[in-house]
Amino acid sequence: MKAFAKNSAKFKTKDILKYLKEFDELYKKRPIKSNIGGMQYPHMFATYYFLKKINPKFVVESGVYKGQSTWLIEKTCPNAKILSIDINLNNLKYKSKKATYSNIDFSKQNFSNIKQKTLIFFDDHQNALERFKQCKKYGFKNIIYEDNYASGLGDNYSFKKILDNAGNIRKITIKDIIKNMKKILKECLKKYFNQNYVPNIDVNQLIWNLKLDNISPNRKHRNFFLKNIDIYKEFPPIFKKEYNRWGELWDNKKYFTEKPILSDDYKEKFSTAYNEAKSYTWICYIKLK
Repeated sequence: MKAFAKNSAKFKTKDILKYLKEFDELYKKRPIKSNIGGMQYPHMFATYYFLKKINPKFVVESGVYKGQSTWLIEKTCPNAKILSIDINLNNLKYKSKKATYSNIDFSKQNFSNIKQKTLIFFDDHQNALERFKQCKKYGFKNIIYEDNYASGLGDNYSFKKILDNAGNIRKITIKDIIKNMKKILKECLKKYFNQNYVPNIDVNQLIWNLKLDNISPNRKHRNFFLKNIDIYKEFPPIFKKEYNRWGELWDNKKYFTEKPILSDDYKEKFSTAYNEAKSYTWICYIKLK
């Protein structure tokens, strides 16, 4: 299905290109040179661009990992307050002095007194529809959603999947069930014989392993989403390689993608962007009504 864009005319490639050179210089100073498992050049630049255009006074990031995104936010919006949320903050390699850190999930935070112009940045691999409803409940208008996987890809129900009416279906097997039940039983036995033992069970990982987050295609999700937004914009890739992150042909019929910002003629000038091009997964910006 062709990429959906609503009221996104102000995000033009020509305008985006103006910011690329200055970002390229900033990215050379990043504290974490190898951020596998976290954001790399394509999505870092997309986030940089959206932050520049929106200029929020308060940024909430849900999903911190090593801290690269926090560094980018503080460098791009030096006067903004930052709340960095991750249920596991043990992976931090960069900790910002400007950020407040929390291991309480976004859905359980107290945002009742937030008055500033706020941007919510999601990089937590959670259900996009639920996150959208939470933002609507709190009155937040600006969202960057990083894990915006196309149909059949990734580990979460994304906005791109919602717009494609694709659901989020992954086949569960008996092997999956047995493997995870063994782990749960093992932890239960440890707790039974030692009441002081703290079970080592990652609930989100368990949900992922057992495919408990499967969602069937549902047009009501698409209609609800469209009814409540002013802008939806998928940020274009900087370079588009022959194969995507999953080693499949980057076929526009299967995974529609906007035209890349640069042709391969610029791969030497922006070598890091070219080398990390496969990390792109249709990051998007949303403005709620």
